[in-house]
Amino acid sequence: MFNGPFADNTTLEVVLNGNLVGYVFACPPSIPNERVHQEQRWVLYDGALPLPSTGITLRTPQTLREPLTTLEAWNATWPDLWRKGAHYVKVYSASYASISTAAPPPAPTLSIARSVGMAIEERIGVALPTKRTSKALDGSTATTAEWGPAGGGQTGGGDERGQIDYRFQSGVPIAAYDPTAYGQIRGYVFGTAIPATTSYRTNVEYWTLLPDYAPPGSRSGASQMPLEKVAQDEAGLVGVVIANPGRILPRTVDSESAFRQFSSAVWKEGSTYVIAACAYLDAPPADP
Repeated sequence: MFNGPFADNTTLEVVLNGNLVGYVFACPPSIPNERVHQEQRWVLYDGALPLPSTGITLRTPQTLREPLTTLEAWNATWPDLWRKGAHYVKVYSASYASISTAAPPPAPTLSIARSVGMAIEERIGVALPTKRTSKALDGSTATTAEWGPAGGGQTGGGDERGQIDYRFQSGVPIAAYDPTAYGQIRGYVFGTAIPATTSYRTNVEYWTLLPDYAPPGSRSGASQMPLEKVAQDEAGLVGVVIANPGRILPRTVDSESAFRQFSSAVWKEGSTYVIAACAYLDAPPADP
């Protein structure tokens, strides 16, 4: 079983309609936590958030001078990849051989970098940090410096059902296709909504990866992997192979529990269930 949707120590480009819109680096966990099996770090440009209706493609890099295969190399390189209006995303994911045993990882920390003199967040108009007690996904609490919107505290996510995620549209899982056998669904992902703020914010993604899925860029994976929104009809999700044809799936997958039900219907022996805790920042982070 692999650690997540991506191969460890691998960098991929995020492409939209042939245009580069970001990078993602995946690696083994850098923190001692049994519920963190893999980490991802994304630099995403304008156009990558929210996920366009046409989807995006992840491919092996064509623009980097040399492959980034270590966290040290990523940390030394990502500042040069930054552009005005970019987003930094940090992800902790955990992978399980069954849905019932899956437990969420903690939410990653992510705070805005400060420089000598005027801070970056002050130059771009982001509010200063405030101390607040936050509740992690694992139920624990910690007092941290978080970045709230100007004039008040951080906005909450509220009811996550039916909201729109920055990267994925809640209610429409994404099909992970193998381009060598285009049209054959290899997995699905459902993302909860992200609070509408430019400060530190989090969401959770749930991936169901079928047995024949192989991470892009790995030895057994393809050089690129399209992520496309799945169309719907009255019978449910188009192109889904339902394990029990008599099972009725909800027309709209608009919550984690609904996605679990959906995943149980398409689950096959050898599938992998992934829970990923994602943190977003619209400025260069101090703790990438």
